Amino acid sequence: MNGAGNMGHLGSDKCYAEIKGTFYFRNLGRRLRKFIEACDNCQRSKHMNRAYDVMERHQVPKSPGQLCAVDLYGSLPTSLGNVKFISVCYDMFTKHVKLLPSSQLQQKRA
Repeated sequence: MNGAGNMGHLGSDKCYAEIKGTFYFRNLGRRLRKFIEACDNCQRSKHMNRAYDVMERHQVPKSPGQLCAVDLYGSLPTSLGNVKFISVCYDMFTKHVKLLPSSQLQQKRA
């Protein structure tokens, strides 16, 4: 029940669920947990089980136009006026959407 290459085992619960249908002996679960705890590969590639403390910053707009989400949609089939792209502007306070047609894409870094 070893992972691909040096990734380690799936964890004691998943390994036990896979093995218990094929093998049976006393204290299979306990022996499997001890084996996985002693596995060098598992200990080297083990991921943390607890969440990291992350400060989330929520920006809640207090008036219209204070916070807008902007996106570019395209390339679309060419329509009248040689339009291939649509710029989308979404006001987070009023939920108002403004669509602006564009014939060419210009990329600028912010």
